[in-house]
Amino acid sequence: MTLAAMDLAFANAELRQATPEHEVLVASPAVIVILKMVSYCDRPSERERDLEDITHLLDAYVDEDCERRWEDAAECEFDLAPAFLLGLDVGHKLTAPTHHTVIDSFLERIGNDDSPQHALMSRRGPKHWQSESHALSRRLEAFRAGLAAAT
Repeated sequence: MTLAAMDLAFANAELRQATPEHEVLVASPAVIVILKMVSYCDRPSERERDLEDITHLLDAYVDEDCERRWEDAAECEFDLAPAFLLGLDVGHKLTAPTHHTVIDSFLERIGNDDSPQHALMSRRGPKHWQSESHALSRRLEAFRAGLAAAT
């Protein structure tokens, strides 16, 4: 198992209230998606659930009424704003060349519409994607645009 990007989990941990008496440090969703990309690339046959988790973040990273949709993602289609904002936040977390390599490797595996991995990830996406043409491809493109906007 590779430990690529684990440094991000520690460096970007956020304090959350678990109970009224206890607080815990947790990784942000932007860091979790990076770790899931690492995990999938490391052991794809064992980590298909990571693809499903990533699809849900691409689809619902922010709520429908989140102001960032109109501030930071104003030029995106409404349904692509979560993917763009996720890419933007992921891009702001990347601090080392190995982090970029991880993201690039994952996107290379998944990004080809004709690849079996792309088809698998698309099938594991939210149910409403089944009625949308190129749902995963469109969200990956928005994610890439967010990454690019972060640099």
